[in-house]
Amino acid sequence: MTRKLVAITLLLAGLGSGLPAAAAGGIKLRAQAPIYVDSKGVALSAPEGVAFGAGSAIAVSDTGSGRIATFRTGAGGITPIAEFKLAEVPYPTRLRITSKGDLLVLDGRSRRIARVAADGAFKGWVDPGAGGDPVVRGFAIDRQDQLFLLDVSVPRVIVADLSGKPVREIPLPAGRSFFSDVAVGSRGDVFVLDSVGHQVYVVRSGSTDVTPLGGSLAEELEFATTLAVADTGHLFVVDQYGDGVVILGPDGSFQGRQGMMGLREGFLRYPSAIAYDPAGFVYIADRANNRVQVFAIAQ
Repeated sequence: MTRKLVAITLLLAGLGSGLPAAAAGGIKLRAQAPIYVDSKGVALSAPEGVAFGAGSAIAVSDTGSGRIATFRTGAGGITPIAEFKLAEVPYPTRLRITSKGDLLVLDGRSRRIARVAADGAFKGWVDPGAGGDPVVRGFAIDRQDQLFLLDVSVPRVIVADLSGKPVREIPLPAGRSFFSDVAVGSRGDVFVLDSVGHQVYVVRSGSTDVTPLGGSLAEELEFATTLAVADTGHLFVVDQYGDGVVILGPDGSFQGRQGMMGLREGFLRYPSAIAYDPAGFVYIADRANNRVQVFAIAQ
Protein backbone atom coordinates (compact mmCIF):
# COMPACT_ATOMS: atom_id res chain seq x y z
CA MET A 1 0.00 0.00 0.00
CA THR A 2 2.97 2.34 0.51
CA ARG A 3 3.60 2.82 -3.22
CA LYS A 4 -0.08 3.57 -3.80
CA LEU A 5 -0.06 6.29 -1.13
CA VAL A 6 3.13 7.79 -2.54
CA ALA A 7 1.57 7.96 -6.02
CA ILE A 8 -1.52 9.72 -4.63
CA THR A 9 0.70 12.19 -2.77
CA LEU A 10 2.47 13.03 -6.03
CA LEU A 11 -0.90 13.44 -7.69
CA LEU A 12 -2.10 15.90 -5.06
CA ALA A 13 1.12 17.87 -5.44
CA GLY A 14 0.33 18.35 -9.15
CA LEU A 15 -3.10 19.92 -8.66
CA GLY A 16 -1.93 23.52 -9.02
CA SER A 17 -3.42 23.68 -12.51
CA GLY A 18 -6.67 22.15 -11.31
CA LEU A 19 -6.07 19.06 -13.45
CA PRO A 20 -4.12 16.10 -12.00
CA ALA A 21 -1.01 14.75 -13.67
CA ALA A 22 0.98 11.79 -12.33
CA ALA A 23 4.43 10.72 -13.44
CA ALA A 24 4.73 7.10 -14.49
CA GLY A 25 8.12 5.90 -15.63
CA GLY A 26 8.58 8.92 -17.90
CA ILE A 27 4.88 9.04 -18.82
CA LYS A 28 2.57 11.81 -17.63
CA LEU A 29 -1.20 11.74 -18.02
CA ARG A 30 -2.75 15.17 -18.31
CA ALA A 31 -6.51 15.58 -18.09
CA GLN A 32 -8.22 17.21 -21.07
CA ALA A 33 -11.81 18.35 -21.53
CA PRO A 34 -14.12 15.33 -21.08
CA ILE A 35 -16.92 14.16 -23.37
CA TYR A 36 -20.28 14.90 -21.76
CA VAL A 37 -22.89 15.02 -24.53
CA ASP A 38 -23.76 13.56 -27.93
CA SER A 39 -24.35 15.38 -31.24
CA LYS A 40 -27.80 16.50 -30.06
CA GLY A 41 -26.56 17.82 -26.76
CA VAL A 42 -28.04 14.91 -24.80
CA ALA A 43 -25.94 13.99 -21.76
CA LEU A 44 -24.20 10.64 -21.49
CA SER A 45 -25.59 8.28 -18.87
CA ALA A 46 -23.41 5.71 -17.06
CA PRO A 47 -21.15 4.82 -20.02
CA GLU A 48 -19.53 1.39 -19.61
CA GLY A 49 -17.53 1.14 -22.81
CA VAL A 50 -15.26 3.25 -24.99
CA ALA A 51 -13.25 2.42 -28.10
CA PHE A 52 -10.89 4.16 -30.51
CA GLY A 53 -10.33 3.05 -34.08
CA ALA A 54 -10.26 3.62 -37.82
CA GLY A 55 -10.62 7.19 -39.01
CA SER A 56 -9.85 8.61 -35.55
CA ALA A 57 -13.28 7.46 -34.44
CA ILE A 58 -14.35 7.20 -30.81
CA ALA A 59 -17.34 5.04 -29.90
CA VAL A 60 -19.04 5.06 -26.50
CA SER A 61 -21.45 2.55 -25.00
CA ASP A 62 -23.86 4.94 -23.35
CA THR A 63 -25.15 2.08 -21.25
CA GLY A 64 -27.58 3.98 -19.02
CA SER A 65 -29.45 5.14 -22.12
CA GLY A 66 -29.08 1.83 -23.99
CA ARG A 67 -27.42 3.42 -27.01
CA ILE A 68 -24.13 3.98 -28.84
CA ALA A 69 -22.66 7.45 -29.37
CA THR A 70 -19.88 8.15 -31.87
CA PHE A 71 -17.34 10.95 -32.09
CA ARG A 72 -14.30 11.93 -34.14
CA THR A 73 -11.09 13.44 -32.88
CA GLY A 74 -8.83 15.78 -34.82
CA ALA A 75 -6.88 19.02 -34.68
CA GLY A 76 -10.00 20.89 -33.62
CA GLY A 77 -10.76 18.55 -30.75
CA ILE A 78 -13.45 15.91 -30.35
CA THR A 79 -16.60 16.32 -32.44
CA PRO A 80 -19.87 14.41 -31.80
CA ILE A 81 -21.03 12.53 -34.91
CA ALA A 82 -24.09 10.38 -34.27
CA GLU A 83 -25.96 8.23 -31.81
CA PHE A 84 -28.28 5.25 -32.20
CA LYS A 85 -30.04 2.47 -30.35
CA LEU A 86 -30.06 -1.20 -31.33
CA ALA A 87 -33.00 -3.45 -30.52
CA GLU A 88 -30.58 -6.39 -30.61
CA VAL A 89 -28.26 -4.80 -28.03
CA PRO A 90 -30.36 -3.20 -25.27
CA TYR A 91 -27.47 -3.15 -22.76
CA PRO A 92 -24.26 -2.21 -24.63
CA THR A 93 -21.06 -2.54 -22.61
CA ARG A 94 -17.66 -3.36 -24.14
CA LEU A 95 -17.07 -2.33 -27.74
CA ARG A 96 -14.31 -2.18 -30.36
CA ILE A 97 -13.84 -0.65 -33.83
CA THR A 98 -12.59 -2.74 -36.76
CA SER A 99 -10.14 -1.53 -39.41
CA LYS A 100 -13.12 -0.97 -41.75
CA GLY A 101 -14.93 1.21 -39.23
CA ASP A 102 -17.55 -1.31 -38.12
CA LEU A 103 -18.40 -1.52 -34.43
CA LEU A 104 -18.30 -4.72 -32.40
CA VAL A 105 -20.60 -4.30 -29.40
CA LEU A 106 -21.03 -6.68 -26.46
CA ASP A 107 -24.49 -6.86 -24.92
CA GLY A 108 -23.90 -7.17 -21.17
CA ARG A 109 -26.96 -9.35 -20.63
CA SER A 110 -26.96 -11.82 -23.51
CA ARG A 111 -23.12 -11.86 -23.66
CA ARG A 112 -23.32 -11.81 -27.45
CA ILE A 113 -21.28 -9.58 -29.74
CA ALA A 114 -23.10 -7.64 -32.45
CA ARG A 115 -21.45 -6.34 -35.59
CA VAL A 116 -22.74 -2.86 -36.40
CA ALA A 117 -22.04 -0.45 -39.27
CA ALA A 118 -20.80 3.03 -38.44
CA ASP A 119 -24.27 4.40 -39.27
CA GLY A 120 -25.91 2.08 -36.73
CA ALA A 121 -27.15 -0.65 -39.08
CA PHE A 122 -27.13 -4.09 -37.44
CA LYS A 123 -25.00 -6.51 -39.51
CA GLY A 124 -25.38 -9.71 -37.51
CA TRP A 125 -23.81 -11.56 -34.62
CA VAL A 126 -20.25 -12.72 -34.05
CA ASP A 127 -20.90 -16.24 -32.78
CA PRO A 128 -17.78 -18.15 -31.74
CA GLY A 129 -17.93 -21.70 -33.03
CA ALA A 130 -15.75 -22.98 -30.20
CA GLY A 131 -16.84 -25.94 -28.14
CA GLY A 132 -19.04 -25.46 -25.11
CA ASP A 133 -21.21 -22.42 -24.50
CA PRO A 134 -18.83 -19.44 -24.29
CA VAL A 135 -19.61 -16.67 -21.82
CA VAL A 136 -17.85 -13.61 -23.21
CA ARG A 137 -16.93 -11.03 -20.59
CA GLY A 138 -14.49 -8.98 -22.64
CA PHE A 139 -12.83 -9.00 -26.03
CA ALA A 140 -10.08 -7.35 -28.01
CA ILE A 141 -9.22 -6.92 -31.68
CA ASP A 142 -5.77 -6.65 -33.23
CA ARG A 143 -4.71 -4.60 -36.22
CA GLN A 144 -5.47 -7.48 -38.59
CA ASP A 145 -9.06 -7.65 -37.26
CA GLN A 146 -8.42 -10.87 -35.41
CA LEU A 147 -10.68 -11.30 -32.38
CA PHE A 148 -9.62 -12.33 -28.88
CA LEU A 149 -12.68 -13.39 -26.88
CA LEU A 150 -12.38 -13.78 -23.10
CA ASP A 151 -14.58 -16.77 -22.23
CA VAL A 152 -14.96 -16.85 -18.44
CA SER A 153 -16.88 -20.14 -18.41
CA VAL A 154 -13.72 -22.24 -18.91
CA PRO A 155 -11.66 -19.90 -18.63
CA ARG A 156 -9.88 -19.31 -21.94
CA VAL A 157 -9.22 -16.81 -24.71
CA ILE A 158 -10.75 -17.82 -28.03
CA VAL A 159 -8.87 -16.40 -31.01
CA ALA A 160 -11.20 -16.08 -34.01
CA ASP A 161 -11.85 -14.20 -37.22
CA LEU A 162 -14.59 -11.57 -37.47
CA SER A 163 -17.23 -14.18 -38.25
CA GLY A 164 -16.39 -15.96 -35.00
CA LYS A 165 -14.62 -18.90 -36.63
CA PRO A 166 -12.01 -20.11 -34.10
CA VAL A 167 -8.35 -20.04 -35.04
CA ARG A 168 -6.91 -21.23 -31.74
CA GLU A 169 -7.50 -21.20 -28.00
CA ILE A 170 -5.41 -19.97 -25.08
CA PRO A 171 -6.24 -21.85 -21.85
CA LEU A 172 -6.00 -19.62 -18.78
CA PRO A 173 -4.87 -20.66 -15.28
CA ALA A 174 -7.62 -22.28 -13.23
CA GLY A 175 -8.19 -21.58 -9.55
CA ARG A 176 -9.26 -18.59 -7.53
CA SER A 177 -9.28 -16.14 -10.41
CA PHE A 178 -11.76 -13.72 -11.93
CA PHE A 179 -10.66 -12.82 -15.43
CA SER A 180 -12.26 -9.59 -16.54
CA ASP A 181 -10.53 -8.27 -19.66
CA VAL A 182 -8.16 -9.04 -22.52
CA ALA A 183 -6.00 -6.70 -24.61
CA VAL A 184 -3.60 -7.10 -27.54
CA GLY A 185 -0.43 -5.07 -27.99
CA SER A 186 0.90 -3.72 -31.27
CA ARG A 187 3.48 -6.54 -31.39
CA GLY A 188 0.85 -9.26 -30.97
CA ASP A 189 1.31 -9.91 -27.26
CA VAL A 190 -1.92 -10.89 -25.49
CA PHE A 191 -2.63 -9.56 -21.98
CA VAL A 192 -5.31 -10.90 -19.62
CA LEU A 193 -6.43 -9.22 -16.40
CA ASP A 194 -7.27 -11.23 -13.26
CA SER A 195 -9.29 -8.93 -11.00
CA VAL A 196 -9.41 -11.13 -7.91
CA GLY A 197 -5.80 -12.28 -8.20
CA HIS A 198 -4.57 -8.69 -8.81
CA GLN A 199 -2.46 -10.01 -11.67
CA VAL A 200 -1.87 -9.37 -15.36
CA TYR A 201 -0.90 -12.39 -17.47
CA VAL A 202 0.82 -12.26 -20.84
CA VAL A 203 1.15 -14.57 -23.84
CA ARG A 204 4.01 -13.29 -25.94
CA SER A 205 3.67 -13.25 -29.71
CA GLY A 206 4.71 -16.60 -31.15
CA SER A 207 4.39 -18.35 -27.77
CA THR A 208 1.62 -20.40 -26.14
CA ASP A 209 2.83 -19.92 -22.56
CA VAL A 210 0.60 -17.93 -20.19
CA THR A 211 2.88 -16.27 -17.64
CA PRO A 212 2.46 -13.55 -14.99
CA LEU A 213 3.54 -10.10 -16.15
CA GLY A 214 5.50 -8.85 -13.18
CA GLY A 215 4.41 -9.54 -9.62
CA SER A 216 1.14 -9.25 -7.75
CA LEU A 217 -0.57 -5.86 -7.86
CA ALA A 218 -2.51 -6.41 -4.64
CA GLU A 219 -0.96 -3.30 -3.06
CA GLU A 220 -1.75 -1.10 -6.05
CA LEU A 221 -5.23 -2.27 -7.09
CA GLU A 222 -8.51 -2.68 -5.26
CA PHE A 223 -10.55 -4.29 -8.06
CA ALA A 224 -9.37 -3.78 -11.63
CA THR A 225 -11.73 -4.47 -14.52
CA THR A 226 -10.23 -3.36 -17.84
CA LEU A 227 -6.89 -2.61 -19.46
CA ALA A 228 -5.29 -1.09 -22.56
CA VAL A 229 -1.81 -1.38 -24.06
CA ALA A 230 0.20 1.53 -25.48
CA ASP A 231 2.48 1.13 -28.48
CA THR A 232 5.41 1.55 -26.07
CA GLY A 233 4.31 -1.59 -24.24
CA HIS A 234 3.05 0.28 -21.17
CA LEU A 235 -0.24 -0.94 -19.74
CA PHE A 236 -3.08 1.17 -18.34
CA VAL A 237 -5.18 -0.80 -15.85
CA VAL A 238 -8.53 0.63 -14.73
CA ASP A 239 -9.04 0.18 -10.99
CA GLN A 240 -12.81 0.43 -10.85
CA TYR A 241 -13.23 0.21 -7.09
CA GLY A 242 -10.16 2.37 -6.50
CA ASP A 243 -11.40 5.11 -8.87
CA GLY A 244 -8.13 5.38 -10.75
CA VAL A 245 -5.74 4.00 -13.35
CA VAL A 246 -2.55 2.10 -12.56
CA ILE A 247 0.27 2.35 -15.10
CA LEU A 248 2.63 -0.58 -15.63
CA GLY A 249 5.89 -0.78 -17.52
CA PRO A 250 6.36 -3.25 -20.39
CA ASP A 251 7.76 -5.71 -17.83
CA GLY A 252 4.71 -5.35 -15.57
CA SER A 253 6.45 -3.15 -13.00
CA PHE A 254 4.31 -0.60 -11.15
CA GLN A 255 5.14 2.87 -12.50
CA GLY A 256 2.43 5.16 -11.20
CA ARG A 257 -1.21 5.82 -10.52
CA GLN A 258 -3.53 8.37 -12.11
CA GLY A 259 -6.74 9.72 -10.66
CA MET A 260 -8.72 9.88 -7.46
CA MET A 261 -12.42 9.70 -6.68
CA GLY A 262 -14.10 13.01 -7.41
CA LEU A 263 -16.39 15.08 -9.61
CA ARG A 264 -13.88 17.53 -11.01
CA GLU A 265 -12.43 17.06 -14.47
CA GLY A 266 -9.48 14.69 -14.25
CA PHE A 267 -11.03 12.76 -11.36
CA LEU A 268 -12.89 9.48 -11.70
CA ARG A 269 -15.84 7.70 -10.11
CA TYR A 270 -16.35 4.02 -10.84
CA PRO A 271 -14.45 4.00 -14.16
CA SER A 272 -15.40 1.05 -16.29
CA ALA A 273 -13.35 0.96 -19.52
CA ILE A 274 -10.35 2.48 -21.28
CA ALA A 275 -9.21 2.92 -24.89
CA TYR A 276 -5.79 3.83 -26.25
CA ASP A 277 -5.28 6.31 -29.09
CA PRO A 278 -1.83 6.05 -30.81
CA ALA A 279 -1.91 9.83 -31.28
CA GLY A 280 -1.16 10.06 -27.57
CA PHE A 281 -4.42 9.90 -25.64
CA VAL A 282 -6.42 7.52 -23.49
CA TYR A 283 -10.18 7.66 -23.11
CA ILE A 284 -11.83 6.40 -19.92
CA ALA A 285 -15.53 5.62 -19.51
CA ASP A 286 -16.11 7.49 -16.24
CA ARG A 287 -19.34 5.73 -15.41
CA ALA A 288 -20.54 7.38 -12.19
CA ASN A 289 -19.62 10.84 -13.52
CA ASN A 290 -21.64 10.25 -16.72
CA ARG A 291 -18.79 11.19 -19.05
CA VAL A 292 -15.73 9.99 -20.92
CA GLN A 293 -12.59 11.41 -19.35
CA VAL A 294 -9.77 12.21 -21.80
CA PHE A 295 -6.09 12.13 -20.84
CA ALA A 296 -3.15 13.18 -23.00
CA ILE A 297 -0.02 11.02 -22.70
CA ALA A 298 3.10 13.14 -22.36
CA GLN A 299 6.74 12.29 -21.75
